[in-house]
Amino acid sequence: MNLEQISEAAMLWLAGKKTAEIAIALFVFESDVERHIKLIKAEAHLIAARAA
Repeated sequence: MNLEQISEAAMLWLAGKKTAEIAIALFVFESDVERHIKLIKAEAHLIAARAA
């Protein structure tokens, strides 16, 4: 392998690593949003139960 091929392989590896990090971050963010929605729904049920 020459220097150009090595640097290209390194850039592809870094790009793949970044993509994985972004995918993980999005998954974590998405599950956080779902958790908040569940909490809000639970609170709404509690408020409705108190009002009844």
